[in-house]
Amino acid sequence: RLFDGADAEADAPDVRIRKGLARAYVERMRALLGEIKTGALEAMRELCLACGQLDTLAEDAKDPLLMAASSSLYNYVKGVGATANLNAVVVQAHLDALVQLVDLPNHQIDLRQTVTRELGALVAKKLRQAGQAA
Repeated sequence: RLFDGADAEADAPDVRIRKGLARAYVERMRALLGEIKTGALEAMRELCLACGQLDTLAEDAKDPLLMAASSSLYNYVKGVGATANLNAVVVQAHLDALVQLVDLPNHQIDLRQTVTRELGALVAKKLRQAGQAA
């Protein structure tokens, strides 16, 4: 069979397929992030839709760390809403973390948890900064 004898520590083929789909969503969101300008409502809608699709994929994959990162991004984008008052640094940090989670095999749980923890710390810091600026 095709995957017999494959690296025992590699993710299973179905997991790798889902991770490939997740990466495609991340790349779509990177492109949309470049399009978003003040008043770019359609790009914001598309970004929110892509976030929701990735969040659903993460749930289907039953990957709690990918779910945490994708849910965080989805909730952030929904929270910003149609204002397009998006902090690109926060979105980019999510996208970078999502790529790391996709690239790291599931058995490297410590590294994957570190990525998720660092993302949470960054988001909390940015929220504090935004609260102080308001």
